[in-house]
Amino acid sequence: MAAHADVRLTIFDAFNTIVLPRAGQHGTFATGLQRRGVPPSTLPELQRLSEGLVHRDPSASRSSYLAWCANTLDEVAALGVTTGSAPLIVPALEQLHPGRMAPLPGVMELLAELRDRGVKVAVCSNWSWDLEDDLADCGLLDMVDVVVSSARAGLRKPQPEIYRRVLAAAGATSQSALFVGDSLAADVLGPASAGIRAVHLVRSHRPSTARFQIKDIADVRQFTAVPRQRRRRDH
Repeated sequence: MAAHADVRLTIFDAFNTIVLPRAGQHGTFATGLQRRGVPPSTLPELQRLSEGLVHRDPSASRSSYLAWCANTLDEVAALGVTTGSAPLIVPALEQLHPGRMAPLPGVMELLAELRDRGVKVAVCSNWSWDLEDDLADCGLLDMVDVVVSSARAGLRKPQPEIYRRVLAAAGATSQSALFVGDSLAADVLGPASAGIRAVHLVRSHRPSTARFQIKDIADVRQFTAVPRQRRRRDH
């Protein structure tokens, strides 16, 4: 993909794309699982099972979402992981066992540059109800125009609808948007299903099948060629 002058919206995943846990904040999901008698080694499979989950009714309000998450983990503690509860566990952990985040190196500079060039910035993530607060806590919220979390949307990536919600909130078309993230399914194939170009930020040693790949978040710049806006001079 060559640089595109028509990119007017860049959408970022959150975890492992623009933020990671602060020192001492790792392992909160593992702790939540251990408290319910669930081996932390099951977390990758639970994360896989949660992909694409639709939960519109619990997402009607923050209070109903919190209750749904609490009930999920209470059920797991009492009955263990069942076919019905397994896809719900990771969303519940996101809400009830979060860790404080910090921006990854180079992210603040990149977001500031994109906005200075007139490119809108969005964050779309499988995350708790409090994504905006978490971005504010690590100093990124003022650099973001649109925030869409799965908790509030009522569905998780890679459901196509969640990407369309970002486009609608930003007033953008799929042709003018670029998605960047570290998950092939959620951040490349999912956006593609909504007609959005995507770049895979490869954070692991496993080979990616994505057409467009980068290993450093700073390399997003090569896919956006919007000229820097000139400031108008007062006469």
